[in-house]
Amino acid sequence: MTSITSDQVSGNIFVVGFGDGAVRAYDRRQPQHEGMVMAWKKHKSWVQNVRMQRGGFRELVSGSVDGIIKIWDVRRQEALHTIAAHDPISALDVHHHAPVVAW
Repeated sequence: MTSITSDQVSGNIFVVGFGDGAVRAYDRRQPQHEGMVMAWKKHKSWVQNVRMQRGGFRELVSGSVDGIIKIWDVRRQEALHTIAAHDPISALDVHHHAPVVAW
């Protein structure tokens, strides 16, 4: 596990980034063995950070150290947008209320 985030309202949904490039979403209201509700394996390197935007339940940003940033709707298998930063990234964050991503 390289990073973790959760929805800011109830904390029921949390998303975890991994060193193998995977991003997985879990719902803690589900039984333990059924808790993983979504898995994405679209990054090809270490996931630097995952961040859900505060106040939302669907918006997720993930960024890997190779400079690939993906914007997700957690209900879908494919990313809504992919951004190539053209350089490796060492940090990634999302503004709590505005649609702004910084790396």
